[in-house]
Amino acid sequence: MAGTPDEVTVELGVLPLLLAAQVLLFSAGGGANGMLIALGRSREVLWSSGSGTAAEVILSLVLVPRLGILGTGIAMLAFSAVAVAMSNTLLLRLPELAGQSLRLGRPRPQEILCMARVGLPMSATLLIKFMVMGGVTYAAARTGRREPPRTPSSGLWAGF
Repeated sequence: MAGTPDEVTVELGVLPLLLAAQVLLFSAGGGANGMLIALGRSREVLWSSGSGTAAEVILSLVLVPRLGILGTGIAMLAFSAVAVAMSNTLLLRLPELAGQSLRLGRPRPQEILCMARVGLPMSATLLIKFMVMGGVTYAAARTGRREPPRTPSSGLWAGF
């Protein structure tokens, strides 16, 4: 990794690759959640997220003590895999989609607008969230660690 000290890179091992795979998997399968919400099925999104979280917690408890940071990466990747698989399975089982092909067809403006009503606010929220997180991270990196000024201690509190 560019700009990262060698000892940190060695300590991280394959964690950055696992995290990249987790983000790619979640991005590729995240459309199912948006579709479920657009169809008024937010309970299914809750079930898929809950099952993924349960898998991550259980795997973290089992793997982190044995594998350390690698166990964390594996648990996070498992969270995404379980949540994406569950969302897509629940989406395919909806009666609204029964008998319909999943292949691309002619655009349906009403359905596109329905999805946009959900997708655009979700996207805007994520964009704002990551902009703020990026700003905070940048500010923290620029600020660095500062030592408090040293003052000579005397009197009753000298040892504290």
